[in-house]
Amino acid sequence: MTSHTSRRAILAGAAPAAIATVAAISPACVSAAAVISTDADPIFDAIEAHRKADDAYRAANKARDRAGFVNEPQIIVGHYKEGSYDLGPDGKSLIWTPNGRTQPIYAKDADSIKESVPRDLDPTAAAAWLKERMAELEQAEQLIAEQKASKLQVAEDAAYEIERDRMWELIWTVPTTLQGLTALFQYYQTSSILELIREDEWQEVQEWSITAALCDLTGQLRPQMNKMVAEYSADEDADAAEA
Repeated sequence: MTSHTSRRAILAGAAPAAIATVAAISPACVSAAAVISTDADPIFDAIEAHRKADDAYRAANKARDRAGFVNEPQIIVGHYKEGSYDLGPDGKSLIWTPNGRTQPIYAKDADSIKESVPRDLDPTAAAAWLKERMAELEQAEQLIAEQKASKLQVAEDAAYEIERDRMWELIWTVPTTLQGLTALFQYYQTSSILELIREDEWQEVQEWSITAALCDLTGQLRPQMNKMVAEYSADEDADAAEA
């Protein structure tokens, strides 16, 4: 198993007890004397800050959903029959049996609506059908535009930006204690790490920070950053200098 795979396994929810073992076998760490901070571990504040921001974003998102907001138009352009396939009398063929229920077929833009015009309509009826569906699309798009300008949407957008800022700070925070590193793993175990971090590139940063913590805690040099993480680090330093 490569060191990269090992770190991914930890991120996916490996037991915190495995931390010392992974650090010992990880070739990404180069043996050397290391100085581990005795100050309060900053990861605890970073975790709590993100937890609060994430809770606020989820609450804003639920409030928006309760108000009936939609992200994209859903224009009904037809229906399909529900049913099931059962094994035929010969024991080999499948027989489709409708259950009497139907489900709507949706289109979300003009192109998909045009492609959904029923083929059994004459030209006049087809044109009328298309005109009605396009009018529905225009109304739906207008409603979505109004929703985006509403207080609930503005609040959700603001909460999302804050949550992303707190996550960015969290993935760059290197735990300085085993207790802090364990707390980080436990935090990610409460929810999918991909759901929390979302961006694959940001996950690369978190992997580096965890590896750096493992190296610090075992008295080894931190690994070099790959090109992408190094570029992110330069941006982070530039933002800190401007603050």
